[in-house]
Amino acid sequence: MRDSPLWILLKPQTVSMLMEDLFRMGFHPFIPIRNIQMLIFLFILWICCGVHSMSGILLVRDVMTRGVKTVRPEDTILEAVSKMNKFHIGSVVVTNNGRPIGIITERDILAKVVEPCMDPASVRVKDVMSKPVITIEPNAAVEEAARIMARAKIKKLPVVEGGRLIGIVTTTDIVRVNPTQVGILEELLRVR
Repeated sequence: MRDSPLWILLKPQTVSMLMEDLFRMGFHPFIPIRNIQMLIFLFILWICCGVHSMSGILLVRDVMTRGVKTVRPEDTILEAVSKMNKFHIGSVVVTNNGRPIGIITERDILAKVVEPCMDPASVRVKDVMSKPVITIEPNAAVEEAARIMARAKIKKLPVVEGGRLIGIVTTTDIVRVNPTQVGILEELLRVR
């Protein structure tokens, strides 16, 4: 009995995870589930849609870093570098009203400010940032994020929901949680 799919479905931990994810998707937790068929239907929907990593699909929201450090387009490169140094990070996302419009990486600064000997205190972020910024949604599979990064030859991918920045996923995040993605990411590192 305890190995049957119905028992696995009815385990308290499984029902708890299901209800959490259904609530996140907009289902109200106090809507009564009238019968076991409805619970089974919702469970199958939950698994098939890849809404939870229990389905075997690791989602971007499960690995992304929240609290992304940002700068405004009018900020100077010096301000961006100060923030990067303060938080020991290799990039900052450029936002306008919470929406990502670009990204500044160490490489951007080296190639567009340091090499041409420009003054970082007078150069604006908007003049150096990489744009348009490539983004991903939080419910996308980590494998898809790795493919996008490899194709676009980038190592950082801002995560947006409803057009607003909610996180960032990096090659390090992907390798840390899913070492099987190394093959895809090796391709990224070879083309650099």
